[in-house]
Amino acid sequence: MAANGKHSSDDNYLKEIRKDAKKRLYEYVAPKWAEDLRGKPKLKIDLFQKRTPILKWFLPQIPSDFEIYIKRDDLTGGAISGHKVRRLEFHLAEALATNCDTLIGYGCITSNNCRTLAVSGKELGFDVHLSLYKTLRLKKPSLSFIGNYYINMILGAHLYLSPESTESSSQKKQTELKQRLSVAGYSPYIVCSGQPGDVGLFGYIDCFEELITQGVTEKFSDLVLSCGSGLTAAGFIIGNYRNGGKLRLHAYSINRSEAELKKLISDLLKDVNFLPEDFSDERMSSLINIEEESSLSDYCVFTADHVEFVSETAKRTGILLDPNYTGKSAYHMVKKLQTAPETFQGKKILFYNTGSVISLMTETFCRAITGNGIMD
Repeated sequence: MAANGKHSSDDNYLKEIRKDAKKRLYEYVAPKWAEDLRGKPKLKIDLFQKRTPILKWFLPQIPSDFEIYIKRDDLTGGAISGHKVRRLEFHLAEALATNCDTLIGYGCITSNNCRTLAVSGKELGFDVHLSLYKTLRLKKPSLSFIGNYYINMILGAHLYLSPESTESSSQKKQTELKQRLSVAGYSPYIVCSGQPGDVGLFGYIDCFEELITQGVTEKFSDLVLSCGSGLTAAGFIIGNYRNGGKLRLHAYSINRSEAELKKLISDLLKDVNFLPEDFSDERMSSLINIEEESSLSDYCVFTADHVEFVSETAKRTGILLDPNYTGKSAYHMVKKLQTAPETFQGKKILFYNTGSVISLMTETFCRAITGNGIMD
């Protein structure tokens, strides 16, 4: 779209790309254990290589009687690195099938989700608009020194930076963008995130089916994941429960309280008719253990201990953790193993690495790793 809101000469070119992308759509068949869920999507499109590996992870300072393994969803692909692409396979299939030409997303300025949306959307011939809000805690953050933001710029996504540092302000801008683009003659599609009706939930239904084929439900006692919107946790709860409940699930909150996360997850599960409406948030503990001590005030806030842990893990194991997500949850998982090992059901634990290495390339973390700007 041109800067004046009118159609540009690129539109026909993008239309041809979308036309070709439609040939990649196929009918979605849910796992048998998820066939009865409400809101099941009709179509899907493949955007990454499936069956990311599961490897033994020699994390330092782990009690000798525990074994830790890691599911490498940081290997879903170069620029789309991370697990967010799993949900986009359903969103972008829906956008193509309904003849949309523009994608709208929102998130914080360092958002992995927005960057993955921009990469995948451009590949399929969509114009991409991103409503972003600033979360950096440094006095003079340089916008060009933020990995995900810079990649969005390279891709030519239209970026709108909210003057308010809140998620709600970015969501409001997203709605305004849809109205403006519709008036200009475009067909926009809003990619929601972790809200009731989000077809992206089935990305994590499929992920759990992938885990089953990799023997996870038989080989492991516990599964640990980072938790922001609750979408991944909801998908894994359904998969685990309907396949015998053999795993003990542990969700490490990134920026929400235990009560907030329980409510988010509960709403998602009720939306697909997995839980009855009278299922209380308090009963969520029977389905998943939520650890909120890993939660800080925002994604881009981490302590000196977090920075040291991410750095030491990289040096010792070659695994680069996302400092905003998996770096925090892995750090607190290790602390829990050291101080309260009884929290875990057994001794063989799988850590789901959802994050992207691109989040390491932000001014916040780079200053922290060099000893300038660490948040205590």
